[in-house]
Amino acid sequence: MSEASTPAGASAIGRRVARGVMWTTAGTVTSNAVKVAAMAVLGRLLAPEDFGVVAAAMTMLLFVNTVRDLGLGTALVQHREPTPAHIETAFTVSVVLAVILGVGLYLGAPAGAAAFRKPEIEPILEALAVMVFLRSLGSVGSQLMRRDMNFRAAAAIDVASYLAGVAVTITLAALGNGPWALVWGYLVESIAGTALTLWYYPPPRRLRIDGPALRDLLRFGAGQTVSAIANVIATQGDYVVVGRQLGSGPLGFYTRAYELVRFPATTFTNLAGSVLFSGMSRLQDDREALATAFRRTMFAVAIVLLPASVVLIVLAREILLLLIGPQWVGAVLPFQIMTCSMLARTNYKVGALVARANGDTYGVATTQVFYAVAIVGGALVSSRWGISGVATTTTVAVIALSIYLTVLGMRHTGMTARTIAACHLPAVGIAAVLAVVVGATAWATRALHAPGPVVLAAGLAFGGAAYLALAAHGVRSGNPDWQWAWDVARAAGRKLRRGGSRR
Repeated sequence: MSEASTPAGASAIGRRVARGVMWTTAGTVTSNAVKVAAMAVLGRLLAPEDFGVVAAAMTMLLFVNTVRDLGLGTALVQHREPTPAHIETAFTVSVVLAVILGVGLYLGAPAGAAAFRKPEIEPILEALAVMVFLRSLGSVGSQLMRRDMNFRAAAAIDVASYLAGVAVTITLAALGNGPWALVWGYLVESIAGTALTLWYYPPPRRLRIDGPALRDLLRFGAGQTVSAIANVIATQGDYVVVGRQLGSGPLGFYTRAYELVRFPATTFTNLAGSVLFSGMSRLQDDREALATAFRRTMFAVAIVLLPASVVLIVLAREILLLLIGPQWVGAVLPFQIMTCSMLARTNYKVGALVARANGDTYGVATTQVFYAVAIVGGALVSSRWGISGVATTTTVAVIALSIYLTVLGMRHTGMTARTIAACHLPAVGIAAVLAVVVGATAWATRALHAPGPVVLAAGLAFGGAAYLALAAHGVRSGNPDWQWAWDVARAAGRKLRRGGSRR
């Protein structure tokens, strides 16, 4: 009998998911605060070309890392009851493939540099090849940590390793090391993260590949790998096109804009994605509970990101110039265009989570393949209009992907289109009000020739007040989703004030 097959079991999973979200929230808030501060500092210490060169190299590294374990680590999380043979097999495959892929990346560095038409990335690719092996050592332990829902340890490791990497990057950037400051920061972050993971979750004592266990894991892992490869092509394919067609400078602008827009979706993945995947995998046999989790997640994401998108579009210039400096003005328009897809970027992750939790990795993979084709094909066509053209076709592809994966999630939970629309209507209303309030405030302050920080502060103040008033009205309205969101927020606040102690 599965853990979630009884009401008590489902309730226990719910409590563990809530604790996981709390710990991951604490870690994500901390790391993101550091990330924003680091972005502000590095935006002034490094040139757009420095970010563009490293982004080109990281594109190849991300592709290699995607196939490093054939999805076997994620399969361990989804598996109902993995055995020691499953764990040893996943670890062995990960290490062996990492050695092969790391050596291949090192030897293929000249070809990679030629493909990007950037000879300067050759030594960077050679240095980053070490990361492939480093990350393989801790990948299975990291997945087991999430399977066990030990998100306290996961959050601590993420924060500690990121802080170590950022400290090295800022120090070396201040000393004039250019793109190598970013490279050494990534290496130190990988070393710290792997060492801490191995300390928490030591690796298996022996290397072996068990045939039945491998086949069992590959039933899920193969589809996950196809999906992940397609996702890397989709998320990095436009980088390749922009870098080859437009150069390192425009690539630097494009990647900064893209990363800022993708920030909420990345935060969702860090904050709730791994937690929800673990919890939803335990609920895969309880369709009603899974549907409730799907609906509430969609609602929570919408009431945060749709209003936030409106604010970011209106105040984009002030935000970017204050955050990363005046040299990044070229990123403003692509940032505004891609912000239109901010909610869609997170929604498609929610739909994919539900499908993957039910073992439907091939449905997600098929969708990701079409998405990758749309991203790369759109970028090839639209690059003639510069990075704003590429931003437009990327945004359209993301929205289309979100719609399809939401429908896929509906199929697995029995939810209707009317229910999905109801999840989003409150957010649409709030976003419309904020568009008027923040837009009018920004217009008035700009007309008075107020400095950028004043425009930003006024817009955020009036927008924030309007949002809180509308959210309070939603809670008082008796809407069960609003009440649930309020209860979760209050419970999380109480736990954080107690320092996360368990009762």
